[in-house]
Formats: sequence, C-alpha cells, structure tokens
Amino acid sequence: MHLADTLQLSVGNRCLIYQLAHTDYVPKKLRQFLMNSNHTFVGFWNSSDARKLMHSDHELEMWRDPLDLRYYVETDDGDSLVRASTEEIVEECLGFEGVRLEREISMSDWDDEYLSDDQVLQACLDAHCAFLIGKNCNAWSLSR
Repeated sequence: MHLADTLQLSVGNRCLIYQLAHTDYVPKKLRQFLMNSNHTFVGFWNSSDARKLMHSDHELEMWRDPLDLRYYVETDDGDSLVRASTEEIVEECLGFEGVRLEREISMSDWDDEYLSDDQVLQACLDAHCAFLIGKNCNAWSLSR
C-alpha cells in the first residue's frame, strides 16, 4: 500500500498541506483535529485515506473514515455522480467551470521536499472544492 505523503485539509478559506513524508513530528492539535467526533472529512476517491494515515510513520488516526462525496452528490435532475470525474462534480455542484485536476500532477512525486506550485494549487483546489461541496450538501448529516 502506498502511504500518505501529504495531508490536505481545507476549512473555510484556508488550506493546509502537511508534508508527512518530511516531518518527524505531528502537532497534538492536528491529531486532536483528526480525532474530533464533531468533524466530518470529505473528498473524492478517498476510501483508503484513513488507512494510509494510520499506516504512515506517524500513525495518524481519524475518528471516522472520510466520506467519498461521489456517493452523495447528484445532478439537479437527481442523477448520480458516482462515476463522474472530480471536474464534473465540481462543475455540477459548485458551478465552477474549467477546474482541472491533472493526472500528471496527481501522479507526481508528492514526497519531494519542495512541492511545485502546480502541486500546491491542485492539492488546494481538490481539498477546497471538496470542503465547499461537503458544506453545501450537509455532509455531517449524511449516513455512512
């Protein structure tokens, strides 16, 4: 299993990219944030994220697994978006046209000591769009 090199979080208008591969220490506040039962974490294609964090050198625990928003969002006509790309989901749910998550960047070296501007932008876009969609669909109230 590929372990988590980064932890990407977005809350409000802020985004955190924590480079797990390049730290010997994870702050207690971050661990508490991940374990807070009042927090709901969301994303796309994230079914193994909690397991990857737990198996990392830092053994990060989450109170519960993050929600994969693909299973909870739909078009205005009620059609499922479970097979849609992140870009399609973002456009349908947020109305943001032209958001692109490039496969080349997704598959790039995320354990590099210095992330590229493109990696930072893509990580923030992915995390922030997931946050906005999760907020809009009241993700905290969704069944698991």
